[in-house]
Amino acid sequence: MKMKSRQHDQPLQPVHNRSYILRLWREDRSKAVDWRASLEIPETGKRFGFASLEQLFAFLIDWSESNGDKQQTEEKGKEKQC
Repeated sequence: MKMKSRQHDQPLQPVHNRSYILRLWREDRSKAVDWRASLEIPETGKRFGFASLEQLFAFLIDWSESNGDKQQTEEKGKEKQC
């Protein structure tokens, strides 16, 4: 099967689906438990970190409402380099 690659001079097309690796963990802080999350794009290794589930959900909602525009989504997410 032959793979098509995007030419550098072609504009980015909206992404209609996206795969992420989701990581969730809890951080215990005195009496409260805070959930943390990260999303990783497997193809690029880019990670987005979230201090709360609300931030994670807002990111996903924003992505879905923007029809998956890759550039907008990545600018609005909080990116972590590992």
